[in-house]
Amino acid sequence: MNVTATPAVRLTRSVASGTPAETKTSEATELMTPVPEDALEAQTHKVTTPLRNKIACGAVIGSGLWLATNIGLQAASTGSVPGALMVAGGSLAFMAAGHVAADLASGVFHHWIDNYPTYKSPFIGEMAYEFQVHHHKIHDLETQTIWSNMAASGKFMWAPMAGVAAFNPHWAVQAFTLGFNGGSFLAQGSHRWTHEKNPPKIAKVLQDLGVFQSRKSHAVHHKMPWADNYCIVNGVWNPLLTKTHFFRHWERLIYKVTGAEPHCWQDPGVKAFALQQITEEQFLKDQGINRDIFKKIVKGQFDEEFERRKAIAEAGGRDFYDPGKVAAQTNAEKAAKS
Repeated sequence: MNVTATPAVRLTRSVASGTPAETKTSEATELMTPVPEDALEAQTHKVTTPLRNKIACGAVIGSGLWLATNIGLQAASTGSVPGALMVAGGSLAFMAAGHVAADLASGVFHHWIDNYPTYKSPFIGEMAYEFQVHHHKIHDLETQTIWSNMAASGKFMWAPMAGVAAFNPHWAVQAFTLGFNGGSFLAQGSHRWTHEKNPPKIAKVLQDLGVFQSRKSHAVHHKMPWADNYCIVNGVWNPLLTKTHFFRHWERLIYKVTGAEPHCWQDPGVKAFALQQITEEQFLKDQGINRDIFKKIVKGQFDEEFERRKAIAEAGGRDFYDPGKVAAQTNAEKAAKS
């Protein structure tokens, strides 16, 4: 597989004035409009996968093959066709269970990283910045190769997989590990493909089969205040978690125990509903007004940090993705042609 020259995108404003184009879009597209109202379009360029990310991804794939080999050998050791088929079928079931469990785990982690740390938090600040700024620049995953996207979790997934493979426990344990850690590794790939306008054909097949999350499902998460549909492996848990208001209950518990308020509580309706101060009916009735309040609060919240990172990169002679600069260059090129 070639991971050295994968097409990605830079983002530019859609019109020369720098304001968003007024176009009729589908509901899913409208839900994924970033903040501030920055209508973005893809501009193809080439990027490469850093060696450390190739190693992380390769380690996950190698560990996964090790687990699969162990399962195959245990199936063969039964000494009978029925026994081998039982192991094979059972392994597929446990892998599916692991994949579904990974979806739930991705939701819990995504909710936490979106809502509690900031880019100034020690250790986790960089990852928090990437997750939270993504709400404002929804195509940022495409500025890297898909292997670099998945390496972010892959560097944590391969060691447990290799450890289980080395211990070689019962096939059910190895199958569940393969499904859970493999699903966690693929999560950012699934996430990326929900944003790509023209994802690979295999992505569309996997989305249709429910192995990966659909664009429509993930689009709900990108509707301010970014308070629902956090599960990003295949999104199978999202309907249930939304219907039961799981994350509002979870936020209330965290608040009572620690006093910490999630970022989505900057929407006064979400906060009041989570604290059981208003009914669901009242929450839904005032949703539009409260989203407008939230929108004003979060607009431009990463501008200062963006400029700081840009200055550091330029001082070190490194290329830095600057949508304003790209927009200016694009507009100049359009003006020269007209």
